[in-house]
Formats: sequence, C-alpha cells, structure tokens
Amino acid sequence: MNLSNIYPLAAEKSRESEAIRLDRVTQILLAKGIITPADIGLLIERKTDNSPMWRLLIELDLVNADRVYRTAASAYGFEQRELLSSSVCERATELASKLSWSDWRALLDNGILPIGKNTTPAGRERIVFASYDPSRHAVHRILHGFKNLSFELVFAERLAVTSLIPLVEMAVKNQLTGVVTRAA
Repeated sequence: MNLSNIYPLAAEKSRESEAIRLDRVTQILLAKGIITPADIGLLIERKTDNSPMWRLLIELDLVNADRVYRTAASAYGFEQRELLSSSVCERATELASKLSWSDWRALLDNGILPIGKNTTPAGRERIVFASYDPSRHAVHRILHGFKNLSFELVFAERLAVTSLIPLVEMAVKNQLTGVVTRAA
C-alpha cells in the first residue's frame, strides 16, 4: 500500500522510517471500512513505538475498542467464548488455592478469567482462561509464569470479562479465607 496516497504526512513519515507497515488487524479494519485512510494517516503521524497500529486506534479512541479487540482476536486465531458467571466463579473457586493472591491480582488486573477446563491429549488438566485482549504480551507473560498450569487462552467480550472480575475476586477471597458462598 502506498502510504503517500493515504495522507500527506505519510510520505514524509515513511521516508523517515521504512518500517511503517500496516499490521493485519489494521488492514482488516481498513478493508471492512471500519477505519478510513485518514485514520491511517493520523495513526502514522502519532505512532511512536513498535506496537501494532490497531493498539493506537484504541488508545486514540478512533474506533469502538470492542470492535478492534474482537477483530484482533479473530485475526490472531483466538476462539470466542461466551461467559457464564456460575461457570467462571466455579473455576475460580477450584483454582483459588493453586495460585497466590498476587497471582490472582495479576490475572484480575489484566482482565484474565478462568472459564473452564479440559484435558490435553497427554491426559493433563488444562485450564481455559478468557481475556478481551488475548494477544497482549502481558497476558501471555502472566499465564506462562504459572509453571505448573497448562492453559488455553480464548477471547471473550470486554464487558463480559470486566463485569465478572468483582465476582471472581470475591469468590477467590472467600475460598482463600474459608468462607463458603455460591455464585449467582
């Protein structure tokens, strides 16, 4: 794609750095008409690091963030799942004692919820985690930090994830302190 045709300053920016290329999520958003060539030009002007342009779209609030997260998850091959509060709280309660409170804090602060479990072909239990931004490096760093847990990562809508965080936090705290409760 010839950037100089998109926006006047794009030609100047691309002379400054040949590394300006549209990531696949941004290409999809452009192809679907969700963003415009003018948006691309603005992104090029504002881009200051090596992160994908679609992250800057969210930061600048140029497009509905949920649409961008959904497109990114699809582009990167993450399965989309619906969340049920009872299932998420049940998984959190089962997993509570396997993780420290600081591990739970990292999960919840980064919008990562345990939503299910399955078994690997080798017969090992695998925890299914959901995130509204499953391609974020911090999400992977946190999950890969759990040496004794096998996991699968899927996408769930941001509102579903964020609305369940307080319930999961309460379920985990109650489990860790010995208080018995039931999920709604």
